[in-house]
Amino acid sequence: MDPFIEGQMWNDFQMTFAVALRAALVTGLRPRYVARLKVRTYREASTEEQRERLIEIGTLGFAELYTVIEILSPLNKRAGSIGREQYMTARHATLAAGRNLVEVDLLRGGERVSEKAAGDYLVLLHRSSGPSQEWPIHLGERLPTLSIPLAPGSEALAIDLQSVFDTVYLQAGYDYALDRSLPISPPLTTEQQRWAVRYIE
Repeated sequence: MDPFIEGQMWNDFQMTFAVALRAALVTGLRPRYVARLKVRTYREASTEEQRERLIEIGTLGFAELYTVIEILSPLNKRAGSIGREQYMTARHATLAAGRNLVEVDLLRGGERVSEKAAGDYLVLLHRSSGPSQEWPIHLGERLPTLSIPLAPGSEALAIDLQSVFDTVYLQAGYDYALDRSLPISPPLTTEQQRWAVRYIE
């Protein structure tokens, strides 16, 4: 991850990443399943309407919905916010319906949905049947390859999140569009600053 994205271009990144992740999924979902982008909207006090994109995977025509992939936003992680409340409500509804849920948290700031996991970033996989998994990720480490669960009895779909990120990073021009002279937000630790020199210089 590039630590400058979070404080400067997160909304743009979330949208671009969701579109690229869906495209990567569709390659392996054909012809039995489809992936669609869904937009969740809400309004925080004194702010413009907030739009968050998630991915749903189901059968053709969405007669059955099996898996939801959430890419968390800063408001999803802000304690006491409408965004947090809306996200947790949607999260509980997905799990209560017996669907698979993948939570991709590529934000260092804010309140985690799982405070037990160490790491700067976190990916959580909740299976409708079977054990859950979590991938704590430190700044500088590769994003994991996930096995996305589908319908019961179907083989999971392998998705390399780092490959998706790399594609988005170059296609959206984040390698040159971010202002490297600005402070990184949230601030880095001394150890993280040593690693981040590659992005600052």
